[in-house]
Amino acid sequence: MHLNAEEQSMLSGEQGDLVREAMRFLVTLGQAYDADRMLDISYANVLIASSFWGKGVFTLDLIREAVDSGIRTRVPTTFNNWGTGGFGTDESIWERMDVPDRVRAQVIQEKEIARSLGIVPTETCAPYLLCGVGSVPSGAHISSVESSAIVYFNSVLGARTNRDCLAPFFAAITGKYPEFGYHLDENRRGVCLVDVRTPIRDTLSYGLLGLYTGKLVGGEVPVFTGITEPTTEDLMELSAALASSGSVTMFHIVGVTPEAPDLETAFGGHRPRETIAVTSDDLESVRNNVSDAEGMVDFVCLGCPHYSIYEVKRAAELLDGRRIQPEITLWICTAPQTAMFAEMAGYADTIREAGGTIMTGPGFCPLFSPGRPGPEYSFAHPEYSIGSFATDAAKQAYYARPNLRARHVFLGSAERCIEAAVVGEWR
Repeated sequence: MHLNAEEQSMLSGEQGDLVREAMRFLVTLGQAYDADRMLDISYANVLIASSFWGKGVFTLDLIREAVDSGIRTRVPTTFNNWGTGGFGTDESIWERMDVPDRVRAQVIQEKEIARSLGIVPTETCAPYLLCGVGSVPSGAHISSVESSAIVYFNSVLGARTNRDCLAPFFAAITGKYPEFGYHLDENRRGVCLVDVRTPIRDTLSYGLLGLYTGKLVGGEVPVFTGITEPTTEDLMELSAALASSGSVTMFHIVGVTPEAPDLETAFGGHRPRETIAVTSDDLESVRNNVSDAEGMVDFVCLGCPHYSIYEVKRAAELLDGRRIQPEITLWICTAPQTAMFAEMAGYADTIREAGGTIMTGPGFCPLFSPGRPGPEYSFAHPEYSIGSFATDAAKQAYYARPNLRARHVFLGSAERCIEAAVVGEWR
């Protein structure tokens, strides 16, 4: 790789040991993918995985020494610690969820690392809704974790990021990232044409479309036609579902997303490799594959990706004056900042009065939580099951059986999920 003088200075250790190790990681990553050079990034959304550190050169002591010497992240950076970082400080919730002591200690440690490095603690899988992240300019090079956010950044905002994990932390420390993958024009053009021949009128339909398409295209870039005027929440749901049944990193919607003003531009002047027609029967088949038809409900979870404030408002309106069954758990998952807005607007009071709970932070996603419910708890207790699980999120429905050992899974609109919580069954 060609490194400029600044990058050489980082790699040589002239700017501190942490910067050196971060640049060493990024150079190794770039060499693995035949990158020619480094790029300047404008934003990072990071995972701080302290459980991965402590061996070799890269240690927690190294970070502490860097902080003491004044090292901070070089670009605006947000914090997305799914699985550990979203438990806040409410010990009653930790107890209720059987969160292990070692995880509690890890949470506190990782939050302190983020704070000391100047990272904004958004603690959400949908950071683009917060802190001005949505204003990342189209074409900007960034580095992000969280599969649904990565798809959204690339597709809806037109920013450029690969499917990263640990790399964003090192990119935030250096402000650099190797030029490969979805940072290059040739990898962002469409490959498969998806001709949607049925009306896609609600958020649930976008989730079903994502599950259907992701399974067929795998890691390729799909280009959708037949979709008009999707909402932010629709595009969030599509992004999450595409990254669940497949490994999609970006998509185009002709006439909607920034890099697809027309079909020719979306495909970069090339012909589609294949055309996939999507009918109402296809979407219904997807729903039948992941969702049972009827039965009693134990757990209702809304907000994957995390609910926007407008979705929280809608849930409060649906619950207003009603009461969920006492034996049913109702979670509404959202970012801590959105939860604050819900408190200010009175939506949180309405939800609590109905018997529901607003859960904040990525650690409260049941798909990743190390407490109960969650995969770590399920795998440690082979007989444990989340029970009969209802959700309005295609991603959660897709993963509920393997991750949470759900006995039954019900996928439907938020209205249908809340109705099930109130009456006690899925009809």
